[in-house]
Amino acid sequence: MTIYDLETGSSSTLPGFTQQNIDSALFSQSGRRLAFYASGDRFPSDLYVYDFETESITRLTESLNPEIDREDLVESEVVSFHSFDGLKIPCLLWRPHVVSEFNEAPALVWVHGGPGGRMAKGYKGRIQYLINHGYVVLGLNYRGSSGFGKEFFAADHQKHGREPLWDCVAAKEFLTRLGYVDASRIGIIGASFGGYMVLAALAFHPEEFAAGVNICGISNLVSLAHALPKYWDVKRFYDKLGDPEKDENLLRAISPFFHADKIRKPLLMLQGATDPRCPREQSDEMVAAIRRGGGRVEYLVYEDEAHGFRKRKNAIHAYEAILNFLDSHLKPRATERKSISFSATNRTTLSLG
Repeated sequence: MTIYDLETGSSSTLPGFTQQNIDSALFSQSGRRLAFYASGDRFPSDLYVYDFETESITRLTESLNPEIDREDLVESEVVSFHSFDGLKIPCLLWRPHVVSEFNEAPALVWVHGGPGGRMAKGYKGRIQYLINHGYVVLGLNYRGSSGFGKEFFAADHQKHGREPLWDCVAAKEFLTRLGYVDASRIGIIGASFGGYMVLAALAFHPEEFAAGVNICGISNLVSLAHALPKYWDVKRFYDKLGDPEKDENLLRAISPFFHADKIRKPLLMLQGATDPRCPREQSDEMVAAIRRGGGRVEYLVYEDEAHGFRKRKNAIHAYEAILNFLDSHLKPRATERKSISFSATNRTTLSLG
């Protein structure tokens, strides 16, 4: 955040916040003080006050769970790679402290929701939980993500299931070149529209990822498009994915539900029973279709949840289940383990908060 002095024309930035997001800033009536919230990869959102006269900052809250050692948390690195067509794809990369070229780790491509969302820096307890258990995580801003210009945002219009998905495959290839990731143990995970991307990746590129985790993701774009809630931005949906009256064949072609028989890699699906955005029926039908085709899928339904996990007990249960699933498919068994070993001192279990 940059602060401008309208009288002198000078500008300044708040000291000590180069790695954090600043929002909700408010000046005092006197103009002497500035209150604001700031958060970072290792810092949940806290309230601060800056005094312009003394040039001092006071933190008023401490949101980090006291059971968590901040030194165990990982600061993400802003990275990018060139996708299949040369387009530059921005990402965030989290690398566990214990990982090195002599200690290769499994990895996850983390796909954000939307369509049109964004993976930005900031405290993400769920991602830190997986990182702290030895997973490299690449937060992918595939084409169509917001915050990178109009051209980048529009680059996915009616191209889902193809170009944005190919960015996910290119992200996996980027991970294999890092030198500390085991190329045979890369999974893909996402929620909401990111969950759709997980299903699409396993259906349309069945050999690319070793496992997938879909959290309340869409599987049938045809039925969803015909039943969009009135409060949704229908035009944005049509621009991004297609008009069900004009583009039903397109929506059918890119819907994983109609290609469920192609899914062969292990899949975990999690769903809120009362989800109004990604209805339970989408997941129920997808699970049934995968099983009819002989695929492997584990399915968890949370009766008292809607879209995502709002209740702490459910979030803890869900991410423990996700970790167990990933460990069973992306980490070698004790008898097979060669290059990876986590000691009791460097494998800290974090609570979600």
